[in-house]
Amino acid sequence: LELMGGEGQVGYDVAGSDCVLAIGADILESWGPAIANRNAFAASKAHGEEAEVTFMYAGAVQTNTAVACGRDNWIAIKPGTEAIFALGVAGELFKAGASGDAGLQALKTVADKLSVAKVVEATGCSADDIKKVAEALAGASSPLVIAGSAFSQGAGAANAMMGIALNMLLGNVNKPGGMTIIPEAEKG
Repeated sequence: LELMGGEGQVGYDVAGSDCVLAIGADILESWGPAIANRNAFAASKAHGEEAEVTFMYAGAVQTNTAVACGRDNWIAIKPGTEAIFALGVAGELFKAGASGDAGLQALKTVADKLSVAKVVEATGCSADDIKKVAEALAGASSPLVIAGSAFSQGAGAANAMMGIALNMLLGNVNKPGGMTIIPEAEKG
């Protein structure tokens, strides 16, 4: 967040979202507030009823998070390609008319130059997977993207920045069900 000119800490309202995309972040296992994330996941999938929330996972390993998201919502990508996958999703969102704010113009320029074919080649997923994820996020009223890395190794700056940028592009920052920027506590 600081590298992008922001201040504070990033938080995520998984319980308030209707579409959660975890990119490399094993949100139902060891990433972040896993118990709160599991509770939100369980609450969204009442026994015997249709799921109220879409959970999607893009990552290299079929983790418990990937399994919980289901066969249709686990997008297998090559290790270390989380940021490229996110950039491919951003490109599809821009094509569909998302604009975010003026601060995302540089991201649009980069996304416009990166073809879906190059994203597919780099990540190993399909073009249909990228489009499906972008459509699900665009169609949600409270979409949320959480970017991390597998095995709790910590995400590189590119992964984290792309997750923040996708939330900005989706217009769900500091809104229920989205990414929250929590101000730093005053020193005293």
